[in-house]
Amino acid sequence: MKFAILGGGMVGACYMQAFLEQEHSLVGLCDLQPNAAVVEAVHAAGAQVHTAPGAWLAGADIVVSAVFGTVARSLFEDCVPHLRDDALYVDMTTADPEEMRECGKLAQRGAQGREIHFVDVAITGAVNLGGKKTPLLVAGGKAGFVRELFLPFGGLVRVVGEQPGDAASLKLLRSIYTKGTEALAVECLVTAQQM
Repeated sequence: MKFAILGGGMVGACYMQAFLEQEHSLVGLCDLQPNAAVVEAVHAAGAQVHTAPGAWLAGADIVVSAVFGTVARSLFEDCVPHLRDDALYVDMTTADPEEMRECGKLAQRGAQGREIHFVDVAITGAVNLGGKKTPLLVAGGKAGFVRELFLPFGGLVRVVGEQPGDAASLKLLRSIYTKGTEALAVECLVTAQQM
């Protein structure tokens, strides 16, 4: 399959390499200021680095977004006019669940008669530690397909819903629980030590 990466940071670089290892073809990478190692890897894969979405995205079957959550929706909106019919957009950002739902609705409406598939993927660990094996939660109409696509990377990939935003919601709930539990444990230890 032909894929594109949006965001050349740690997550984008990690999954770009994982896709290349599975012999998928890189169409291009979009990043405003990619580091030299990412640029070299992109060029070694026979692709180009771009600073904005554009016609080059039409060559990708799959577009993986690994940017900051605050720009996830606006970036998707900028990409829509350039996506091919039946394109799969995989959002791995930390965007708000409602933003993911809105992107899913925009994808369902399609653009100029094209069908676009939007899948929300929540990363539930530290990519700097787990790399491509970091556990993922996946939600959206093509979540099962995305699960099969990511399984060869060696990590746990779990489908958690059919609607974009379901994975982001579950990650948020999980974070509240784990961080709340950790805070409670620290408070208990401090109190015990004082007593």
